[in-house]
Amino acid sequence: MIRSFTMAPIAENVQKVLESVKENKTTVAAVGLGGLAVAGAALYCRRRQLTPPAVGKYPVGTLPADAYDAVIVGAGPSGSVCAFYSAKAGAKVAVLDKATFPRDKYCGDAVCTPAIRILEDMGVLKELMDNNEAHFADAGGFVSPMGISYVGASKEKLGEAACCAVKRTNLDSRIAKKAKSAGADLKEGFEVTGATFDKEAGLWTVTAASGATVRG
Repeated sequence: MIRSFTMAPIAENVQKVLESVKENKTTVAAVGLGGLAVAGAALYCRRRQLTPPAVGKYPVGTLPADAYDAVIVGAGPSGSVCAFYSAKAGAKVAVLDKATFPRDKYCGDAVCTPAIRILEDMGVLKELMDNNEAHFADAGGFVSPMGISYVGASKEKLGEAACCAVKRTNLDSRIAKKAKSAGADLKEGFEVTGATFDKEAGLWTVTAASGATVRG
C-alpha cells in the first residue's frame, strides 16, 4: 500500500553527511576501514531507499487518479504523524480510522521528550498549549509494589520538563486534523475489514465494513 515519493529533506541530510565525510578524511580514517565501510554501506542503502524508481509499475507521477501513494490504516498518533510527513513530502496519502474524532482511549497520557519534539515540529504542541491541553511535569517517576522507586527531577536537572500529559481525546484529534491540513485524506468511520493485492494492477484494495474501498 506504499508507493515511492520524494523525501528531499532527508535526502539532503544524507548528502550533507557524505560531503562531511569527504571534507574530514583524516578524522574518518581514525575510525578504521571496517567502520568506514559499514557506514558507507549504510548510507548507500539509505540513499537507494530514498530515490524514487524511474521505472516500474507506477513511476513517479503515473499513479491512477483514484489511487494513493500510501494507505495508512489507523489514524492514531503514529499513523497520523506518518500521514502528516508523507503528505508534506508530496505523497498522496489516505489515512483510515474506524472512529470519528475526537475520540478517547485508555492511556497513561504521557508524552515523552522525542514525541514532544515531533509535536512541536508539526505545530501541534502550540495548539495543545494554547488550549491548555498539555500539562508539563516538573518531576515524575515510578514506585514498585515492593517500594523500590525512582523519581526524576527533569526541570531541575535538564532545564525543562521531560514529558507532558495530554488526554488522548485531545492529542489524537489534533494530530489527525493536522495530517488532514497537510494534505492527507483523513477517512473517519472507515472500519477496515480486509485488504487484497491485485498483482496485475500492482495495487492494494482496502475494504471497509460499509463496503467502501480505497486503492493504493
